[in-house]
Amino acid sequence: MRPLVVGAGVGVAFTTTVFGRTIRLKPSLEYLREEVDLIASVRRAVKLQDPTPDLSGFRLISLSASEKETLDGLGGGLELESDAGRLGPIVVSMFVNGRGYHFLGNLHHTLTDTNERGETASWYYDFDPWSWRAGVGARFRWLPE
Repeated sequence: MRPLVVGAGVGVAFTTTVFGRTIRLKPSLEYLREEVDLIASVRRAVKLQDPTPDLSGFRLISLSASEKETLDGLGGGLELESDAGRLGPIVVSMFVNGRGYHFLGNLHHTLTDTNERGETASWYYDFDPWSWRAGVGARFRWLPE
């Protein structure tokens, strides 16, 4: 199953008419919840004898770690929408929007694995505290006259 991404927003719509077209400006407060899979691995061949005539003279070190993190972000959004036309009771509008989220909580993560010989590998990951989204689209609304 793929990692889950869920978002929600709440806001207001300011409506005006420009050149005979209905324009809506929609600022909003936004929430984003995103699951992220952190996966790390290292493979290294260590020479056991010198010279070695084939692969039997090597030992493979194979270390790996994984973790699932859930990030919660809060931010703001802005949408600009314009009515493009009417098809009977259906109003067609075009929109463009953008949203920014600042992630909360611990954004610094360490993964570690140790094998039976005591060989250890550590991986460090710092999440970017900001995430951005943008979109364009068409909206169809039922609006009888």
